[in-house]
Amino acid sequence: MKKKFDFSHYYISPKLENTHLGSFGRRSIAFLIDWSLILFAANFFEGFIFLGVIYLIYKNKWAEVGSFIKSELIKFVNRIDQRLGKRKFSTRLRRNFILYGQLYIYSIIGFTVFISLTLFAVLVYSFVTKDDQFILEFFNQEELTTPFTILHKVLSVVFSTFGALFYFTLFTWKWKGQTPGKRLLGLRVVKINGKHIKLWDSLERVSGYASSASTFFLGFLQYFWERNHMTTHDKICETIVVDSKSYDDESREFETLKQEVVVE
Repeated sequence: MKKKFDFSHYYISPKLENTHLGSFGRRSIAFLIDWSLILFAANFFEGFIFLGVIYLIYKNKWAEVGSFIKSELIKFVNRIDQRLGKRKFSTRLRRNFILYGQLYIYSIIGFTVFISLTLFAVLVYSFVTKDDQFILEFFNQEELTTPFTILHKVLSVVFSTFGALFYFTLFTWKWKGQTPGKRLLGLRVVKINGKHIKLWDSLERVSGYASSASTFFLGFLQYFWERNHMTTHDKICETIVVDSKSYDDESREFETLKQEVVVE
């Protein structure tokens, strides 16, 4: 059966009719706040990992998170094992891959947590004892700190590169169109057809930043001559940035009218 033309995504939600659009200044400040948080996290991720561990222990969710990571890890390794099986690799090679693959990933996770806890313990000890010389001597021992420094630099690059992708994707998806920066500035990303932003929509919008940044950032500057202030990444995933309070008010009014019509 041949697929028919689908025009459902061209529908424009009535909730947008009187909604105020986000200004360029507020959108720019929100964007700068988000990138500041990303770069800050990329340079001080050890502290965030330590605080995350303390939070999990405090909330008694350590076992729950551990079992989740273990199950996802097993699924990931099994998927790769299935692909190796399709390519007719030997059973011995696949068995060794499963064994050493899990050990390798666990060692990376454990080593990262160990380094984070060690560095944080050194900082806490130096602060409590007010012994500045101790921390200077620790970081001046090249044989001891070289592995820490190398891993820190590698993970900083990884966090700053892929961290931005995960940051904008997950926050926009989970916070219903908002990142920390947008929430502070009272902005929200919404689909023009009124549907909820899904994970793929969020990822698509983040990927569109590259298109907006190309050709000397003309994709971002489209804001000034586009009628509804849609930038290139907005057009790619059919979204628009609006004032959060204005949109929420219009949504409540729309839902109230819809219920009244149903009752009648």
